[in-house]
Amino acid sequence: MEAIANVIRRHGLQETLEYVIVPFRAGDGSLKRAFFLKRSHIRIVFPDQHHEDYPLEDVLEATVRSPEQRLTESIATLYRELGKELRPSLRKKSLEGDNE
Repeated sequence: MEAIANVIRRHGLQETLEYVIVPFRAGDGSLKRAFFLKRSHIRIVFPDQHHEDYPLEDVLEATVRSPEQRLTESIATLYRELGKELRPSLRKKSLEGDNE
């Protein structure tokens, strides 16, 4: 949980006892907030019903850097920037995004 605390401090994120709150500006200019449960990992369920777990600190970092993108796309972007291995689902999603 120390890594999560570091991300919260580094980006000045809000938090409650149960949530980390990431403020962001929506496409229409309005202020929004994304709430993430304080857990070590976040599970993403894909349309084909398989799921993958991602560390909360990576999810928070990706959301802060690219709030306008879908979560899977922002995680893929973060992992590419950091040189981390893309999981098969993100690799496929990343390739689909390159063709759009």
